[in-house]
Amino acid sequence: LFPSTLPFSLQPRHNPRNTIFREFYDLGEIPIAVAHGGGSNAVTWRVDPAKLDYHRYLPLFFDGIREIDHPYRLLSVQGAKQLLAVCPEKVANVMPQLILPLQNALKTRDAPIVAVAMDLLRHLATCEKSIGPMLVPYYRQLLPILNVFRNCDSLKVTLNVLSDGSKRDGKELIGKGRSAKTLRVLVKETLRVLERVGGQDALINIKYMVPTYESCVILQ
Repeated sequence: LFPSTLPFSLQPRHNPRNTIFREFYDLGEIPIAVAHGGGSNAVTWRVDPAKLDYHRYLPLFFDGIREIDHPYRLLSVQGAKQLLAVCPEKVANVMPQLILPLQNALKTRDAPIVAVAMDLLRHLATCEKSIGPMLVPYYRQLLPILNVFRNCDSLKVTLNVLSDGSKRDGKELIGKGRSAKTLRVLVKETLRVLERVGGQDALINIKYMVPTYESCVILQ
């Protein structure tokens, strides 16, 4: 199913190639590179990522997740995930700066970018126990697009392929194999993660933005 045949609400929006991540990477100011020969999604760091200034670098990597061109897409997504994993205790203080780039990626309504944004949102919510509840006040910025795609079975995305972002002939939107998931499934998975880690106020705030969501938490 190609973008032009989708309902207007599901069609990709304008996504200019002007990310700050791209600008800084082209200037040589982001210490990450593609690890050739290390697999399709392998990256390498020129410095220990744990020693990076998270206030400076983590928002830059999140800004790059709306890129579709290689290597920016691969580097930004893998870099963001690795930074969340290597020093999760540094994330809480910078978390508010990650909301706008996540929102910008979601607002493109471009299925592979929306899928990646949801994937990063799940990683962010679960990287450290304080983050889930901290995200609740930002649901109004993050969940409207999830509500748009909540019933979308017409688009499938393969999240484990990040190095082919330059192939924009429409085929990338059709995931293949067991790893391919519909946007509806990814939305449900993301909302369930947010509910599980978001604390007592998560469900009511999720349902405010996605009224048809059904709780996944079994009350004891």
